[in-house]
Amino acid sequence: MKIFRETPLADAALNKVSPKQELFNCIKEFCVGVGLARPGDKDATIYYVLYEYLKGSKNIRKDIKKDFNINVQNVLIDRDLMLIQSLNITKPLLKYVNYYFEYKVKPIVDRILEYAKEIDERWPREQHH
Repeated sequence: MKIFRETPLADAALNKVSPKQELFNCIKEFCVGVGLARPGDKDATIYYVLYEYLKGSKNIRKDIKKDFNINVQNVLIDRDLMLIQSLNITKPLLKYVNYYFEYKVKPIVDRILEYAKEIDERWPREQHH
């Protein structure tokens, strides 16, 4: 069994990010990639609207306030929702989210599991009776 692979274990240890933050980062990358936001836009409302839209939120403005502790004007939310619906980006975004987690997050998790298995094999636990 190999210990060193393409995904260094340091990546797994240093990238302690919550699933919420990981999904948010994924949405940011998608928006920049398709031109909905510019690189460096930290607080583009489209990020927050898409996040809540994917969650199936009924009241996006209220949920953005609750989840991110920011106030967003209704005009901006309506504009972003119209953009999302007119461009029909839900399916491509979901495909990108699946891709993101398959090729960016899963290798790190697999690497941690491989490392843990190697530790268990090299240094088996003593069984106490």
